Amino acid sequence: MPKSNDLLEFRGLDNMSLIKKIKLAKVELDSLLFDKNLNKLKDTSVIAKKKGVIAHLSTVLRQKELVSELEAKIDKKQPAKKIEEVVKESVKEVEEKTMTKKPAKTSKITKKKGAK
Repeated sequence: MPKSNDLLEFRGLDNMSLIKKIKLAKVELDSLLFDKNLNKLKDTSVIAKKKGVIAHLSTVLRQKELVSELEAKIDKKQPAKKIEEVVKESVKEVEEKTMTKKPAKTSKITKKKGAK
């Protein structure tokens, strides 16, 4: 996993730099996996660490995208609303998109008295 200094550095980067770092890390991961398959890689824990870096970079990039979307909503659509209200509306929208239909309730079948 990246060190805390690296994490702060990741958050300070712009989106294009993050995308470049993600692509570079994926190429490095492919190289590590290739070396592992050829039995050239001594320490296989490097693969897990590289995957962690890729995951963290992707998370930071997604967070930046979500923040920019939220800021755009606040600035353009509803400048008079408070930030909390816009956040609540955005959360409701996401929940509605991700909710799946619940299955219909099924009635319990009970045996009639005296039936065998």
